[in-house]
Parts: sequence; C-alpha cells; structure tokens
Amino acid sequence: MLNDRERRIFEARRLAEDPITLAELAEEFGVSRERVRQIDVNSFEKVEKAVKDRIAAIETPALPAGALAPPWWEKLPARVFIINGDDTVGRAR
Repeated sequence: MLNDRERRIFEARRLAEDPITLAELAEEFGVSRERVRQIDVNSFEKVEKAVKDRIAAIETPALPAGALAPPWWEKLPARVFIINGDDTVGRAR
C-alpha cells in the first residue's frame, strides 16, 4: 500500500512518540519540507482509505453464489425520501 519512503514519513510523522520534523525528513530524502508534507498527507489518505475499505468489507456480508445484490434504493435509511417512478415522493423501505 505504501512505498518505503511513504511508510518512513508516515511512521516518523504520525506514529512516532517523538515525531521527526519536516526539515529533518526533507534532509534525509533530499526533497523540500513541502514535498515531505505532501507525501505525509497522501500517505495518511491512503491508510485512511485502506482502513475504511477493510471495515466496509468486514461489515458487508457476502452474498450467496448466484444471488443478486438488492437495488441501491433498498439500502437507503428509512429517514430518506425518494421520488417514486410515478413522480410521487415516498419513504424508502
């Protein structure tokens, strides 16, 4: 998911008990502090997305072989109003 540089920056900035400064990491990698900051943000977003995807996969039960997924509108919460095919407004189930 993260390459070596992204992992090093992510761990040094976000997981370390005493975070390393942008300047120190910039010197280590031969890039600007701004570039280190960008890599840090992008790495965090990648990790965040991976965690959300993993949680969604755990929470979503697998469908039996050959079963079709329910239509998207059946997944809406009851408090959401939808426009029916006959142009009336109704509650989602």
